[in-house]
Amino acid sequence: MAKISNTTVYPTVTPADNDLLILTDATDSNKTKTVLMSGVKSYLNVDTFNATGTVTSTQILNSFAIPVVLIQGVAGKHIVPISMVFTFVPNTTPYTTANEALFTLGTPSSAGTWSRITNAYYTGLTSKTAFSLPSSYNTFNNPGIYASGAGNDNFLYSTTVAAPTGGDGTFTYNIMYRLVNA
Repeated sequence: MAKISNTTVYPTVTPADNDLLILTDATDSNKTKTVLMSGVKSYLNVDTFNATGTVTSTQILNSFAIPVVLIQGVAGKHIVPISMVFTFVPNTTPYTTANEALFTLGTPSSAGTWSRITNAYYTGLTSKTAFSLPSSYNTFNNPGIYASGAGNDNFLYSTTVAAPTGGDGTFTYNIMYRLVNA
């Protein structure tokens, strides 16, 4: 039998929730057993998730009237964003707007705001630009209030007072978050 350190025989992988881990069960005469990685995460209370996607030009241009769902709500749970990278990928015409981009918990309002990108940081962008959120330099960040105390709130992208009046390009996002009981 090869040594575990032999990565040719035992290649290193990124574990998935349904992968198995071998352990010694101290409560059962030190028998060798397996446990699902999801069980290890639950035991250590480190259930984190990642959401990735793209906000299209059409969605951006309609983002005031139709907020974009970045993370779908879960019944009985609150979404707790940990961090997010939001990257603007330009096309041919910069966006023109007198707004701020909002990231909100369940409702596009200042009460539900988790973070925002102020107008000065994204209007007129012509090159690929990444934003790390929440941004500590942004004095507008306040604790977000969930729209519902019962959970099931979506995590949204929208604008504050109107949709952009023109422009194209997309935003890609990568969000690390947790789900906690409501």
